[in-house]
Amino acid sequence: MRIQNFYCLHKVDISFEEITSFIGPTGVGKSTVLRALDWFFNGEKEVGLSTDDLHSAADGDRISVEVEFDSLTAYDRESLGRYAPEGAESVSIWRT
Repeated sequence: MRIQNFYCLHKVDISFEEITSFIGPTGVGKSTVLRALDWFFNGEKEVGLSTDDLHSAADGDRISVEVEFDSLTAYDRESLGRYAPEGAESVSIWRT
């Protein structure tokens, strides 16, 4: 996963394993990672993002969340539809 300019996260790459936990002091972005995933998968159900959600060092006004799905199975490719063509072993999808 790659997050750019989302709340307190300027440019962050995160690798996920079968089980991933986030541990750290208050204010380092643990909840922001979960918010970014929620925005990526669920979109703006109630309130959309605004410039208030941009990182203070953002270059421009673009928030980006990219997720790479790897080791895809036939079921995964079917679930991802046109985003994961037949035979694809991995796919990166982003939302800006």
